Amino acid sequence: MRYIEDNTVEKAYRLLSDTENRESVDRGYNALKELADNGDMQAAAYVGFASQLEYIGHYDLDTCKEYLEKACNAGNPLAQYYVGSMMLNGEKPFAQDTVFGKWLLEQSAASGNEEAQMLLKHRYSTLSPQEVRSMFVKSSIKLFFLDIWFGFINLFRKGLRE
Repeated sequence: MRYIEDNTVEKAYRLLSDTENRESVDRGYNALKELADNGDMQAAAYVGFASQLEYIGHYDLDTCKEYLEKACNAGNPLAQYYVGSMMLNGEKPFAQDTVFGKWLLEQSAASGNEEAQMLLKHRYSTLSPQEVRSMFVKSSIKLFFLDIWFGFINLFRKGLRE
């Protein structure tokens, strides 16, 4: 059974994302599931991720795990990002495994997934003591001048009130 006329992942995902329209969400989810069952691993990643969101209305952790693992094993960067981030945080249906989760995120990032790149950058960035000191000095200088600026503004406002 075809759920949408133009059976593309993008169109089905847009339907799934229309959370204010229950019928649209159902059509999008079922279309993505159909595409995933026919071998589209991007659709499988979306089905897996959507299945762990209670507000979507298709909450099923077994389906979530099945589709995300299937897409992840096929090397889909989106699925690697979803599973990796879920493992880092110990989100159901995956157990916390920071080592494998980070590896999946690195695989996803290497494939060009910008969300994985950002997550890795923010979670695992290490700064040298010199970089930390430099950031602190810059912040202190900005706050100092900001305090002076607000002092002048308050004096000006006070002068206008008198």
